[in-house]
Amino acid sequence: MPAKIKFVNPASILSLHANCAAQVIYGLYRPVPAAVPANLFGLVASIYYLGTCWYSAWRLDALKSGAWSRSAALATIVTLSISMCMLSYAALQLHPEAAEHVGHLALFFSVCLFAAPLSSLRSVLRDRSSELLPMLPSLLGLLCSGCWCYIGRRHDSKPLWVPNFIGFLLSCVQLILIGIFPAKKLKTLPGETSP
Repeated sequence: MPAKIKFVNPASILSLHANCAAQVIYGLYRPVPAAVPANLFGLVASIYYLGTCWYSAWRLDALKSGAWSRSAALATIVTLSISMCMLSYAALQLHPEAAEHVGHLALFFSVCLFAAPLSSLRSVLRDRSSELLPMLPSLLGLLCSGCWCYIGRRHDSKPLWVPNFIGFLLSCVQLILIGIFPAKKLKTLPGETSP
């Protein structure tokens, strides 16, 4: 499993972390209790994913090149710092509308979350393989954003339906690319056996 780290896109995990952190902070300090449980799970999962991926990249000595390089390390530090700043800003109530400001950031991060897999678009088009596009998260993103878009439209909530409509469109693009460019089989690395 660790050798497959090169197929994991750091942008996807970092945007998951930023989105879930902002949603949890918004849910706690606004308060919107319904926003906390699922996003808290996503936040914990993103921290686990980041730790596992960085450990695997370090063990494979893959830190100098590839997806898990210095630029990904810098992006990780920036993302974690933004999360801590959002928490401090909302917890210390540095502005009367601090929680609302974090909520607006959460909307931005949710669009980033849906768009993150497309950061590997160049590789998908060059290799004519959707190997780097995650099928299940794209499908779940389509269903989830479609449902939230519908709810947002029914309640006439622009902050709810607009980012989810964008997420719906981005998920459609990802699924179309997966259909056009099927994933090629992973090459067996030295020391691994094929299934």
